[in-house]
Amino acid sequence: GTLAAAAGADRTVRLYDPETGTAAGELKGTAAVTSLAFLPDGTLASAGGDTVVKLWDTVAKRVAKEFPGHQLPVLALAAGADGKLLVSAAADKTARGWDPLAGKALWTWTAKSAVCAAGVRAGGKHVAAGAADG
Repeated sequence: GTLAAAAGADRTVRLYDPETGTAAGELKGTAAVTSLAFLPDGTLASAGGDTVVKLWDTVAKRVAKEFPGHQLPVLALAAGADGKLLVSAAADKTARGWDPLAGKALWTWTAKSAVCAAGVRAGGKHVAAGAADG
C-alpha cells in the first residue's frame, strides 16, 4: 500500500496512510533519524545518528538490510527512480552509493566538508551532492 513516513530525534519512524492521516505503525531505530527515502518497491530507507543506512520491511516492521560505512551521522538520503541506487550523504564528508537490491556498497565520494544533501537524477546515472562549504 501507499505510506507516508516521518521521523526525528526520538529514534522512531512513524508510518501513516497519506489519504487519511491515520497511523499505520512505527519502526524503532537506535538513534535520531535525520533522513528518510522510499524506494520504488515501497521499501523505506532511513539513516541518522547511528551512521548506518537501514532498509525497512514496512509490513513486517523490521530492518531488512543495513549498510554500515559512514563514520559520522547520515544527513540525507536519495533513491533512484529505478530502485537500483540509494545515495547517503553524511557529516563524515562522504556521499556513498549503495545497491539496495544486492545489499552492497558501490562507491564513495569525499568532499572537503560535511555532505548534507543528495539527489539522484532519473535513470540513476547522475548524482548531485551538496556539501556544507558550498
